[in-house]
Amino acid sequence: LIPPGHLPVTGIHSMPPRSCPGATYRESISLGAVPHSAEEVWQILLKLAVQWLATAYHPLKRNCLNFCSEFATALAVQDVPSWVGRLALAADILLS
Repeated sequence: LIPPGHLPVTGIHSMPPRSCPGATYRESISLGAVPHSAEEVWQILLKLAVQWLATAYHPLKRNCLNFCSEFATALAVQDVPSWVGRLALAADILLS
């Protein structure tokens, strides 16, 4: 919960590609050309920032992969391939 008088903190933050601490990278995947200007992409990110609060993060149900999928949809590019999230989906099913 967010204490009274405090603003919610977005869970979105920038990182250089392939540099998230603790992550293991298999490969980079092109989702296609972005049909938006840099300014339009920032506007999309600002809209998503209020929907993706740090307090709503869940490692299996609402994580960076879920954000990437929603961001890809907003950018009008291909979705993240389904195999990328297979492990999290399997873990969620087993733990539910």
